Formats: sequence, structure tokens, C-alpha cells
Amino acid sequence: MRLLFFISLSISSFLTFAAEPTISLVKDDVVVFLGGTDMVRAQRSGHLETLLTWHFREETPKFRDMSWEADTVFALG
Repeated sequence: MRLLFFISLSISSFLTFAAEPTISLVKDDVVVFLGGTDMVRAQRSGHLETLLTWHFREETPKFRDMSWEADTVFALG
């Protein structure tokens, strides 16, 4: 049973990594970060922006942050 689980987990992770990218950018596109606190933290850390810049280095995207920490599912700050 454990072996079957491990094999299916390995196959599913391989298929995930083998998938084609789902976004495409053209030269000088603008990527906008929208969301609440999680997006603010992700944008401030710079990891997501760095990965996108590296992956689309030929397209030279620009980034804009329109996330706001006060946004919640209950009300807008």
C-alpha cells in the first residue's frame, strides 16, 4: 500500500513539473500583484518577482503592487 502511494505521488509530482508554463508575457508587459496581506508579504519578500523576472528575462516585465494589507474576507480596511 505504501509503495503504491509513493509511486503515485512520484508520478503526480513528475507530471506537475513537466507541465508547460501557463502564462506568457510579451516585451514590457506589466505584472500586477493584487490581494491582501499574503500578497503584500510575497511581494515584499521579492521571491515571486525574482522568479518571474528570471523566467521571463527576454520579455523584461515590469511589476506593480496593488495589494493592500487591510483587505480581509470580512471587510475592506
